[in-house]
Amino acid sequence: HFYNAGRCCPSRASLLSGLYPHKAGIGGMTDQQVDLSSYQGYFKNSVVTIADVLKAQGYNTYTSGKWHVGHREQHWPLNHGFDHCYSFIHGASSYFDFLPYRNADWPHSDGNLTWVRDSQVLESPDTLIYTTDLYTDEAIRLINRPENGEAPFFMYLAYNAPHWPLHALPEDMAKYKGVYDQGYDSIRLKRYMKMLKQGILPTVDTLSDAYGDTRWADLDELVKQDYINKMEVYAAMVDRMDQNIGRLINNLEQTGKMDNTLLI
Repeated sequence: HFYNAGRCCPSRASLLSGLYPHKAGIGGMTDQQVDLSSYQGYFKNSVVTIADVLKAQGYNTYTSGKWHVGHREQHWPLNHGFDHCYSFIHGASSYFDFLPYRNADWPHSDGNLTWVRDSQVLESPDTLIYTTDLYTDEAIRLINRPENGEAPFFMYLAYNAPHWPLHALPEDMAKYKGVYDQGYDSIRLKRYMKMLKQGILPTVDTLSDAYGDTRWADLDELVKQDYINKMEVYAAMVDRMDQNIGRLINNLEQTGKMDNTLLI
């Protein structure tokens, strides 16, 4: 019973609980100051997560990555059915360190960010990291714990990518240099024609305007370049996520777990 709510933390609340986000207690953002239980910004006491359910059935339950469904310690993963976690508690950060990506006086800025391993708050790393790689490393570590034995496991791997800020690695961005130079009108039409050919969409006579009446050809060159740059970085972020999902699958295959694992 998961429905995308169009925003990050309400959607995550629904994904974890199977509830409409207002029923879970996260109808808006986690930092909203609204005196209503539907918008309190953390799970209501009555909420049962998928980790709660599976833990009760003998699963080892793990999560690695973004949490963002409750900032205070009493709302962290270990209090919602997870045995172990490596979690970024807040909404967004730099992808290369544990630092905020913007000034603390910006609206909705998380000035003080928190990463935890289980209940231990972590210090900033001494060297640069890339969080998509880091979260996969931690997921693999948890799945391969020698203490796991023969018990089944549940892993909620919650990448921050491709949520803003747009941060990617140079080698991934290089793959997409020039890919978006043709602009959104042309790319959109090609994708539409491909989906028609594959039978994903029914045939219709016309497409709606992409951006109202603003055609790619009418944009200023600096505006075009800004869109191109953002799309190249965005694509690189998704590419890196795909690479890491592949790393996780390779590990499952190498450890003999793949045939008995369902990936969603």
